[in-house]
Amino acid sequence: MERVVFDTNAYRYLIKDVSFDDLDDYMLEIRAKEKKNNLEASISPIVIQELLAHVAGRSGSSLFQKSLNAIKAMYLHCFDNGFSRMLARPEMLVAKYIFGLSSEKKVQTGNAFIEIVRELATSPTNETFERLADNLNKNKEFVENAEQLYADSFLKILKCYDPAMEDWIVFANDKGERKNLLKKIRSNEFSLFLARTYLEPVFNYYALEHSTLIRPDEVQWTFLCTKFVDNFPEYIALYKSVYENIINSQINMFENNRANFWWDTQLMLNVGEHKIENDKLYFVTSDKAMLKVGRENNANLSIFTFDEYMDYLG
Repeated sequence: MERVVFDTNAYRYLIKDVSFDDLDDYMLEIRAKEKKNNLEASISPIVIQELLAHVAGRSGSSLFQKSLNAIKAMYLHCFDNGFSRMLARPEMLVAKYIFGLSSEKKVQTGNAFIEIVRELATSPTNETFERLADNLNKNKEFVENAEQLYADSFLKILKCYDPAMEDWIVFANDKGERKNLLKKIRSNEFSLFLARTYLEPVFNYYALEHSTLIRPDEVQWTFLCTKFVDNFPEYIALYKSVYENIINSQINMFENNRANFWWDTQLMLNVGEHKIENDKLYFVTSDKAMLKVGRENNANLSIFTFDEYMDYLG
């Protein structure tokens, strides 16, 4: 058996022309085709959080209904007899692979998200939403804070290189310095820097649950960061592409929902030559940046557009 995981927009595409009530039969058909092709779907917890953020507050908007339909489709796609096939959170995957660590708290959080998905998919009543309101709002707040921190991080790092930077214009009057900065962004040293900015907070979090954990020294950090870069090149490449877009095109990360890129970078940790319990993992997205980066970093055989995947199913 091989595994497939959809990103958020892939589920939105999947349910575009299907009503909430018609999803049961529709998803049975999808699953039958997947079974015929030796495929079984798994849920990304990142996709769960993003979709749940859009149903908090029950705005009544079209996005709310699309997201609720996508939640039901995800449930029908990835649950069997009440049990889900959920992937580990990206940071759990990394913590296990890089540090050999696990987190019971994160497992419990994942289980809580599974329960919320189950309830919204099977009984999206007023009573259900009222009962889940606190958890849904907390998740939405987490999503918004994560996106804000993500956008802020680019501004902070780029201002280290160009303290005079304004309006997301880096080295406004110096093409030579912009060229030099792009060279630094593309370097292996910057790859290791990005790895360290991901790994150190993960280590710090897990250290709270593992009191005897010994902090790596600088030599060990270099080894661990190199291991991360070698095994998650798609994540590194997508992160670098955002930096390059800012430098080349003065992209404001606080506008036009660009902070949503944070979810894409997290999902990229599931893209590539990865396996789940020895099962090959395929990833379905129609995001142009994710597709470009995935296919340029040896993931061309494991990443599909939504249309390519549906054509493959027949």
